[in-house]
Amino acid sequence: MGKLTKEEYIYREEIRRVLKRIDRDCDGIIVEGIDDYKVLKELGVSTRIFRLSGKSFVDLAETVSHCCKTVTILTDYDEEGKKINKRLKELLVPKLDVMSAYRKEFGKVLTSKDRFCIEDIRPLLVDSLDKFDEVKLSRMYTDLG
Repeated sequence: MGKLTKEEYIYREEIRRVLKRIDRDCDGIIVEGIDDYKVLKELGVSTRIFRLSGKSFVDLAETVSHCCKTVTILTDYDEEGKKINKRLKELLVPKLDVMSAYRKEFGKVLTSKDRFCIEDIRPLLVDSLDKFDEVKLSRMYTDLG
């Protein structure tokens, strides 16, 4: 994997900052599939992540409502993902708090670089050999946080 540019590093760190707030304030995150789940885990998300793939909307809503008080829906930011978000929200709102502001904030950052799916972030993830460069970049751009 190549090194991140300054712009890619800043973009990835903006995504991480939003995810840290979601992680702190929500009991769960809903995504569409396994690739979304894996990317969020690689970005350090520790809250429960629920995947829609292979489940009905009603079954997923039931499961989430039994486990969570607050949730964020991070389905894709294409037309299909927006429809899924709307349907899940309709099922969940009577049972728990859906933190739509976090979906908006995450989407604003994600789509600012023409990415519309969580799995599109994968190229920005660095392996352990890149950690040294990440630390150097972090020191250079500490004024971002």
